[in-house]
Amino acid sequence: MSLARLTLVPGKPIIYIYDSQVDIVSRKIRQLGEWQHTEVKAVVWALNQTLPGGVVSPVLFVDIGANIGSLTLAVAAHGHTVVAFEGMPNNVLAMQASLCANPTVMPRVHLVS
Repeated sequence: MSLARLTLVPGKPIIYIYDSQVDIVSRKIRQLGEWQHTEVKAVVWALNQTLPGGVVSPVLFVDIGANIGSLTLAVAAHGHTVVAFEGMPNNVLAMQASLCANPTVMPRVHLVS
């Protein structure tokens, strides 16, 4: 299985995707430049909210079943720490490649395979 390098919409991290048309996540990212845009936008919005009383608290986001890392990368690119769990070896390889391509995001992501 090979990976393709794809830069999402400007300002977003680089993500490695599968060349295959069989993988739905990779196919949608290739076609649209994103995966689950509405959901990702809602998660990032929620994580950026200020607590009552104006308290800003550090966020730890847990991504269980992180796949190739589209949500993990988006959340980390917004400055949040992410623990990403992924059990499929090929998805882990894709996410590791994406993290290497995004050195400013990499320190905020802890990948558990």
